[in-house]
Amino acid sequence: MAHNRGTRRKPDWCGVVSYRGKRKWVGGCKSMSEYDKAAERVREELREQVEKPLVQRTVPTVSQFAGAELLEDGRIAMVWPDGQRSQKAEGRTPKTVLRLREGLRPFLREFWDRPLDSFNRDDALTWILPRGPHVQQSVRQFFNHAHDRELIVDNKFARPGASKRKRRVDRHDFAIVTDEQYAQLRACARRSCRDDYGLVIEGIVLTEGEAAMRPSEIFALHEDEIDFAEGIIHVHYQYDSITRKRVAPKDHDPRWVVMSHALQEHLERMPRYSPTILFPAIRGGYYTLSNFYSRWHAVRVAAGMPALEFYELKHRALQWMVDPVEDGGLGLDHQTAAAMAGHDDGGWLISNVYTKLAERRARERAKRAMHAYRQRHTPDTPRLQAVNEYEL
Repeated sequence: MAHNRGTRRKPDWCGVVSYRGKRKWVGGCKSMSEYDKAAERVREELREQVEKPLVQRTVPTVSQFAGAELLEDGRIAMVWPDGQRSQKAEGRTPKTVLRLREGLRPFLREFWDRPLDSFNRDDALTWILPRGPHVQQSVRQFFNHAHDRELIVDNKFARPGASKRKRRVDRHDFAIVTDEQYAQLRACARRSCRDDYGLVIEGIVLTEGEAAMRPSEIFALHEDEIDFAEGIIHVHYQYDSITRKRVAPKDHDPRWVVMSHALQEHLERMPRYSPTILFPAIRGGYYTLSNFYSRWHAVRVAAGMPALEFYELKHRALQWMVDPVEDGGLGLDHQTAAAMAGHDDGGWLISNVYTKLAERRARERAKRAMHAYRQRHTPDTPRLQAVNEYEL
């Protein structure tokens, strides 16, 4: 839409003209009629670029744009997404790069030599709708990058339709771990080993269930990052299971976590199996979520919860933080709980998710309040009773 960036005496009509995803600025027009003519001329130029591309312009194939190579053993090695635009200033982590490549491999195997601009909407929807969210995300990112390079007019694989809810808390059977279940998990973790190494496993469960830390951050903790005098854990690193190194935490955002009394007391008396690592693996070195799985599976099976994911203890910790004191929680505001959990949304996710999960407790509180109000405002006069005349 055109607008005047000048004055009434010296107008300067300008605006953006677009055609099928391509845009061009038009300005310097002294009247609306002059702008309309210039806009139509520019629109014709854009139409020419889109519908009649230059002959010498070649569009790479899927494998060429991915920088992919088929190895002798049948595996696919690729360069993508190296060098592609990322929404974060620090770029993608090695784990994210590996995940994107794994999601793109099924698409590469099926459309190896097909040009990027040869897909129509029907082709895209027919292929992508039966796939899982991981593959959908990788293919969509792949064609977003091709669109950034102006190799295609638009991304045919974008917006495939209503997506399923992927969050754990949106499952119909999702429930916060209760205090009784949490105590049972702690006891089973303590008894999961014949020696006192079970206290280390219990310490990991406690840190997840009361400090709301990410598993990779728990496994990367060192002794010197625990301030027992102040009761604070300083989160400066996480352990990358791909590179096997301690790297900066998510979003490169170090933070502090206040320990609960139970967590601090346990960490102070927990045996030390490493001079540096707080929760070392049994043979030394760092845990990853994959090699900690066997330990956790033994604990959850012994506790009678074989389907419980370790990360769900973080949901328990956050719910405990924001629950009112009268319900056994800490009564923290959402912003403080978000800062401890490493969320950078100012508490939006916690207020949107964990408040909904507490609806049952909120309903019970409302019932109690209504009952108390009724007791306060009900008169003490005796109620009339119906009497059967035949009983007189």
